Amino acid sequence: MKELPLIAPGETKVLDLADETKFAANGIVSRTVLVTPHSRTVLFGFAEGQELSEHTSTQHALIQILSGECEFSLDGRAHRL
Repeated sequence: MKELPLIAPGETKVLDLADETKFAANGIVSRTVLVTPHSRTVLFGFAEGQELSEHTSTQHALIQILSGECEFSLDGRAHRL
């Protein structure tokens, strides 16, 4: 069953993303926050040491760290977030 976004289409809602973040002991948990015709917002919870595989996208990406730190690569350049 496909998980519904945390914010339904046409809904107005305030979320505390830290409260909505879920974690798995040795993995990554992703939750769709919002889907629009032009974007998709996804909230990730990473266990320590987990990595998201390198990939490309046709859409822009916005990365915001709520807690912890990571190394993020963009166009071959590493950034400490």
